[in-house]
Amino acid sequence: MAGTPLKNLRMFQELCGHNALRNIILTTTMWLDVEEELGSVREKELEKKYWSGMISQGSKVFRFLNTPESAWIILDHFLRPAHERQAVQLQEEMVDLERQLSETKAGKKLYGELETIVKKQQTTLQKIREETKRHGRNEVLLQALKEEHEALRKDLANTVTQMQTLHIPLGKRLRGILSFPLLSYIGKLGR
Repeated sequence: MAGTPLKNLRMFQELCGHNALRNIILTTTMWLDVEEELGSVREKELEKKYWSGMISQGSKVFRFLNTPESAWIILDHFLRPAHERQAVQLQEEMVDLERQLSETKAGKKLYGELETIVKKQQTTLQKIREETKRHGRNEVLLQALKEEHEALRKDLANTVTQMQTLHIPLGKRLRGILSFPLLSYIGKLGR
């Protein structure tokens, strides 16, 4: 569990906030595709390494065994009386506190990730420029920098897509940064 799934889990936690985590059911699946022992080891790893913070806040873990009975056990826990439910943090911030999405914890986290990616991308681009100006340039280093830049470009595109899906405006500052012709310079290097 790394990269986008881990980032999505962190974003999910920000969207829910601490009060609503007790309403979350973390469900493991695909039990028919693995041996019980291996599945249990993986489940314990998820619980201890990735889900421990959510579990400590009241989230529950269930196994979906691809049976109606298993589904009903999970749903039964989920469908407890409505008066016990907590609004997710995003709801509280936007409805109760009348904040814009960009002013919420989740929105700030997403903007922060976007800015971090853009800064890394600009730093990598600067290193590429410096390396191409050197007479005895290191082609291996240059290729590694180009690959790093491409990975950052993909992360950036993924984050922007997530923001567009959530209808989060980019804001003037980020639009200005994103409109900087980062890729045109990389394209020239490939020629």
